[in-house]
Amino acid sequence: LAPVPEAEIAELSPDPFVNQLAAFARSIRAGTEPANNVAENFNTMACVQAIHESLTTGKPVAVATS
Repeated sequence: LAPVPEAEIAELSPDPFVNQLAAFARSIRAGTEPANNVAENFNTMACVQAIHESLTTGKPVAVATS
């Protein structure tokens, strides 16, 4: 990934969700893949789900893979 230009850093919101939406909109306008893509989010959610299940059951849980 390329470094974020200084002008964009100055425009960052304190709300990370707003920043994600702005980055997504920029990628659509530029015709590029967003830095926060579906495969990355799938893996994150699979980890969160496995952690939740492990905490609920008290047992180790395998993390799903895409």
